[in-house]
Amino acid sequence: MTTSLAPRPTVAPSGAPSERARRRLRRFESWLGRWASSIPFTWTIAGVATVVSVLQLVFHASLYRILDGVLSQSFDSVVTQHHWFAPVTSVLIGARALHIVVLLPLILVVLGAAERLMGTWRTIVVYLSVAILGGILGVLVEGIGLWLGLIAAEQVRSQATIDPVIPIVGTIMAASAFTGPLLRRRIRLLGFAGLLMFVLYSGEPRDLYRVIAAVAGLIIGSLWTRRVNRTPATRLNLTRSSHRERRSLLAALVAITAVGPLITIITPSGFGPLQPLGLLFRDTLGSVAGAGDCAAVGYSDACADSFSLARLDGPGPVLVTVLPLVVLVIAAIGILRGRRVALWLAVSVNVFLSVLGIAYYGVLPALGANTFFDLSNGQFDQYSISVIISIALPLVIAALLIVNLRIFPTEFSEGATPRFFLGVGVAFIVIALVYLALALMFRAQFDPVVSLSDLLTDLPERFMPVGFLSLERVDVFPVGDAARFVYGWVGPAFWFSVIVGAILSISHVRLGSAANATAIIRSLLYRGGRGSLSWMATWPGNHYWFSDGRTSAVAYRVVNGVAIALGEPLGEPDDRADAIRHFTVFCTNHGWTPVFYVVSGAMQPVFDELQWSLLQIAEEATIDPRAFSLQGRRMQDIRTSINKAVKTGVRAELTAYHNLTLPQIAQIRDISEGWIAEKDLPEMGFTLGGVDELTDPEVTLTLAFDDSGTILAVTSWLPTYRDSQVIGWTLDFMRRRQGAMNGIMEFTIAETVLAARDAGLEFVSLSAAPLAHTESAGAGQEGARAAVLGVLGRALEPIYGFRSLLVFKQKFRPRNVPLYLAYADPLSLPAVGVALTRAYVPTFSARHALGFLSRSA
Repeated sequence: MTTSLAPRPTVAPSGAPSERARRRLRRFESWLGRWASSIPFTWTIAGVATVVSVLQLVFHASLYRILDGVLSQSFDSVVTQHHWFAPVTSVLIGARALHIVVLLPLILVVLGAAERLMGTWRTIVVYLSVAILGGILGVLVEGIGLWLGLIAAEQVRSQATIDPVIPIVGTIMAASAFTGPLLRRRIRLLGFAGLLMFVLYSGEPRDLYRVIAAVAGLIIGSLWTRRVNRTPATRLNLTRSSHRERRSLLAALVAITAVGPLITIITPSGFGPLQPLGLLFRDTLGSVAGAGDCAAVGYSDACADSFSLARLDGPGPVLVTVLPLVVLVIAAIGILRGRRVALWLAVSVNVFLSVLGIAYYGVLPALGANTFFDLSNGQFDQYSISVIISIALPLVIAALLIVNLRIFPTEFSEGATPRFFLGVGVAFIVIALVYLALALMFRAQFDPVVSLSDLLTDLPERFMPVGFLSLERVDVFPVGDAARFVYGWVGPAFWFSVIVGAILSISHVRLGSAANATAIIRSLLYRGGRGSLSWMATWPGNHYWFSDGRTSAVAYRVVNGVAIALGEPLGEPDDRADAIRHFTVFCTNHGWTPVFYVVSGAMQPVFDELQWSLLQIAEEATIDPRAFSLQGRRMQDIRTSINKAVKTGVRAELTAYHNLTLPQIAQIRDISEGWIAEKDLPEMGFTLGGVDELTDPEVTLTLAFDDSGTILAVTSWLPTYRDSQVIGWTLDFMRRRQGAMNGIMEFTIAETVLAARDAGLEFVSLSAAPLAHTESAGAGQEGARAAVLGVLGRALEPIYGFRSLLVFKQKFRPRNVPLYLAYADPLSLPAVGVALTRAYVPTFSARHALGFLSRSA
């Protein structure tokens, strides 16, 4: 019986780039045409905004009077002047003609995306609804504020608001309900974080209207999708996300806190509750000339204030205002990359900001210092609330980062975080000593002439933002060029050193023996990896032990005092016994219990010699692609899946992550997040790779596409080398899109095996299902010892389906190879079981443990 197979993946010849470029251009033009024709309402709104902007340029003064006086929205215009149409007219136009430069792309991109997701008529309904609700409810909130006697509400009651962004944010929030879990979570969490940032730091009426419109859109979209589609698959557990996605959201939060104070710098007259925190970064400089005049006529309180502000003049002090925020942005990038040192850097900067707020708004006012605010006439309580929020928010962010520490892999180089902060401390001391030495050298250029005690008292202020210093009375004042240079640039020098150190630490630039650890591991793997799972030794989170001659290595992780060695020692077979023996001594010296996880039965003689025991914990399904055939009754399901794929236009393509386009990467992440969102436990790790592990350029990806280019399934394959040649692939990452055809994974794996046969590979491993094995393989296990890990396997099975996965792999008629846990002390098995649980699920909590016990009872 012959079967119809999908076309084999092929590599384009070297002369094909120009043809590929033309095909991509044609596809882009086709997509652009479909996109333009699918958003008629968006084009209408964009046209109205463009026409109004042109009219504003032509009829400048008269049209502005109409916009501000009639079409704009405020509490007084709606309630007092009865302009009930204002919630709609105020959102259709831009406040100024040049706003169209930003407004037009925003309409086309954001509103256009919402219209493509929801359809035109739904978009029209939502757009008008959120505009009206945002305006009416916003005016209602302002009225409540006036009734409560809030000063801010009284000050903004007549402030004209013209803002086309209000219905746009509400519409995209409604459209988020029509997206997948990954995009939905990002739109909502990042969108509301940005909106709340403007409310907290700026606090103008338009910021309030935007948040209300966004909430209204969120509710409308959720109700709409719930009514349209009631199947359980559409109500995913959106609180569950991958470690990478959670780190992405934390990074966005840290980045937003860095941008927030800039809003206060731009809009210093805002009314946001976090405005006091932002004012710490405001450049409130005085006049150097005025300070010079004071110096000529003598000192007074007014002249002292002039000195306090004038000493902040120049680019150096301004940089001290900006550079701490730059450090936060760099920390956000590091958090995105999963670097613990970046997390602790963000924690430190946020604590620093909170301490500054306490000193600025608490300690110094208590000592009798002047503030910029009039706290009389009942404003004290309202302002105090804003100050408390400003001080508390950085602490809340710091606590949130610390709570999520477990989702960050341990550093490649042990002690990277302490080394970074030690380097920062050394830099501070060195820079401070250089500054003191130079300042004493030019002490005659200070007015009055400074002493060492004066400089030491003033030293901490050299590293603080401008806004904080403007509250301080002057102790020393530089009047000479050299003194002003040293005085103004000591702070930027320190913060620049922090930035450089953070970049180096986040990039994992390491010195000494740890610098080439990954290169050594890969060189050992190229010679010949021990086991099909050996490439997992390159994954983030592993530590490495090396023999004296660097001819052997062990990749391991320490969890709860148990050193879990991943696979067999890397290196020559004759060196394995010595490597295990010396690694055991190394672990014992550190107080750890060593075990070797997922080793093959070929290691039995080695461990017998060391008087260790083996306990089977998994079975690896391996295929010889040279003998692989689709014939026979047992391969019927695979043939059916392949034929179905051919009929529906599904194709498979072998590639690597760095060859993917940005939309393809986004699709893979969306598929992965959809899979994780369905689970009752967080994302697993250790020997189960995620999206992060796909980025290795030596990992092969097999993607299944439909005829429109949408990715339906993705698998990743880890290489195994011998003498620098790939001899086999091992399945790692395996995800399918919700709603994809049945059998899509069988088709994707079969195509990979056939490609491996064409490439002459020796084996294809479907990997091992952790804590699962066939009945025949588990029959000989010792009951007491097997029970320790069996409880864990039975508890995880309903959630992650390890046994179901093992059964799925049997469709390909593989050879089942047992894998073992090697241990020296049977009494350590309960602790090893807990350590393995924490290795697979770093965020394992007491709540999860109770769930485990209830399922395994």
